[in-house]
Amino acid sequence: MIALVALIASCGGSSRDVALAKTARYKGDKLALFKATKDVTEAKQQVESSDETSLTIVTKGRWFTPEGLVSNWKPGDQINGKDRLDDHSLNVQLIVSLLPDGDSWVVHVEPKYLEFRQGKPNLDPLKPTDPAIPGWAQGKVDQLAFEIYNALKPYEVKTLPGAAPPPATAPAAPAPAPGSGAEPPPAAPST
Repeated sequence: MIALVALIASCGGSSRDVALAKTARYKGDKLALFKATKDVTEAKQQVESSDETSLTIVTKGRWFTPEGLVSNWKPGDQINGKDRLDDHSLNVQLIVSLLPDGDSWVVHVEPKYLEFRQGKPNLDPLKPTDPAIPGWAQGKVDQLAFEIYNALKPYEVKTLPGAAPPPATAPAAPAPAPGSGAEPPPAAPST
């Protein structure tokens, strides 16, 4: 039983941990942050492209069965003239971006989904918010975001739980010295 709990815990973070991962802010050299992000992404996904200028990593799309199992299907794989993909199979591609946020950085993982439908000549692009997307597909996004968060923890900007950053205020002007001629005018008498 303990081994099962340890196995489940090692698969990724809780929903709270994933939420923290998606909202974390980091400080440090942007190229060091990008390299750490890229290293994690390459360890978990096959990278199609990586650009240090735009601080963006694009993973190679990967096919999954409707149940979330990896499919080894490649274009042209057919049996008796029919595709070997199951109806409603999904191609999942992830775009990982390091984005500026004031004087810190955030990591954004955006999915691109393509759905295969038997009898349709084209793949259907699905929006990340489409209710037809199964939970396991969103889990791919959450898992990568959590893994990157763990790698970037040394760079994380720590804040108190539930505390908002203090608002920026202008420093108060010093009071003028008496007799300097900079005193405020006397208040008008009330009538």
